[in-house]
Amino acid sequence: MSTVWCSLCVPGRRRASSFRANSFRFASTSSSRRHATRTPSSIALTSSASSSSSSSPSPKTKCISSARQKKPSAAAILVVSDLDGTMVGDDQSTSEFRAFWEDKEEIFCESKLVYSTGRSLESFRALLEEKRKVLVEPEMLICAVGTKVYAKNKKCTTSGEEKKWIEDKEWTEQLEVGWDEETVRAGCTNAIRMCGEDSAHFRPEEEQNAHKITCGLKDEKVTAFVEELDKYLREKNVKAKIISSGTGGWKYVDCVSNQAGKLESLEFVRKKLGFEVERTVACGDSGNDTLMLSGRNLAIVVGNAQKDLVRWAEKAILEEEEEEEIQGEEGRSTKNRVVMAKAFEARGIVEGIRAHFYS
Repeated sequence: MSTVWCSLCVPGRRRASSFRANSFRFASTSSSRRHATRTPSSIALTSSASSSSSSSPSPKTKCISSARQKKPSAAAILVVSDLDGTMVGDDQSTSEFRAFWEDKEEIFCESKLVYSTGRSLESFRALLEEKRKVLVEPEMLICAVGTKVYAKNKKCTTSGEEKKWIEDKEWTEQLEVGWDEETVRAGCTNAIRMCGEDSAHFRPEEEQNAHKITCGLKDEKVTAFVEELDKYLREKNVKAKIISSGTGGWKYVDCVSNQAGKLESLEFVRKKLGFEVERTVACGDSGNDTLMLSGRNLAIVVGNAQKDLVRWAEKAILEEEEEEEIQGEEGRSTKNRVVMAKAFEARGIVEGIRAHFYS
């Protein structure tokens, strides 16, 4: 069985929407390459199986202003943030987040920062080197559509060394469930042949990994390619997520392990670092981030969020308000699960953290 993600493109942004037969739930998906712009944004429909982690009642969703609260609560927090468009964009904004994060009177002792990005490790290293003066180095890193998780090697003091980041083998092993790389490659080869090599091809090897196969498709061939690949994988009983995204005449189709994803990897990292869901907050700006924002954890939608994510947040607000009306006083929550910040990018993250955790 495979989950299929189809594109809903916006100029200059990567969009995707997904569906799995018979059961649906709102979610989404996202990253930057040749031909198409891969700075993503998406609205997706995901199976109930992948949304099980968000089944518990969640606190109220609310839009807030950037007014600063007085004091943070005492316990440490885990911040899992998207990079491009959320933590990274305007250097001054990123620098202000760093000052906030490193101020011991502002942030909580033993708090941790994790980035969840569509970038590869190599691309992240280049970004970190470029933004070293303003960008906080994270405790852990989630890359490549949630197919790679890395921990910082604290014994390594040289930032340029290959051993600076260590791949989490436990996460990688989990991705093997229901996955067969050779079968997925064979399915992609079959779909490329059907579409014609002038309209479809494998992307370069540096964009592939053992749990992510990526192809490039002309816009008009994407639907046929995805349908053919999905049919092939179902016949072979391979479980995968098929993600279509991009703009500019060409799109990208990522076929990844069914265990991968931004929410799944967030949950893995959260448990690894020992944080409760109520002390974990995800931050994003695009549809690519919707899945991790839809979990049981707290969420921050930054002020520059793309329209599809804003629509998702507004829908979440309405649904939770309606749920509270049905449940009455007993169902009312004093805590906001989703914050829609007014400030852009990293300033919005600071605003959201204060809204969630300051008294």
